Amino acid sequence: MTTPKSLVQTFETLEKNKIPIAKYTVLENKKDLKNLTLPIYIKIDSQKHKSKLGGVKRCNTLHEAVNTTNLFLKKFPKNLLILQEEIKGRELFVGIKKDIVFGEVLVVGAGGTKVESKKDLAFRALPIKKKEIKRMLKELMIYPELKKGNKVA
Repeated sequence: MTTPKSLVQTFETLEKNKIPIAKYTVLENKKDLKNLTLPIYIKIDSQKHKSKLGGVKRCNTLHEAVNTTNLFLKKFPKNLLILQEEIKGRELFVGIKKDIVFGEVLVVGAGGTKVESKKDLAFRALPIKKKEIKRMLKELMIYPELKKGNKVA
């Protein structure tokens, strides 16, 4: 694999391939904070590990979201900010990498802190059909957990 895409590029590629994701917007104005259902995640648009940089924050209130936005705008002045609604269910890692041989590659796996510790990932070249995404999920070690609480297959 070569370079990962930015978060915005990843979201756009997922949408183009009809892969559902939580509702998001790129912050253009602080008024955008009022247009999303709380809780939301505020994330920096970076190819680097957002959590390690301190660039991801869950906000439960509008006040908290405004404060986090102000902090991130100061701390990461060159990064776009992404506002993303929280959805119920298991946390998954979903990313797009650009490979010199395969082109755009979808990566899915255990999300949150598990993504690095478990290295539980599946890869497929894009474009991809929904049926193949289901196969990818079934390859994951966390699939039994996914199956318990969510309709996956």
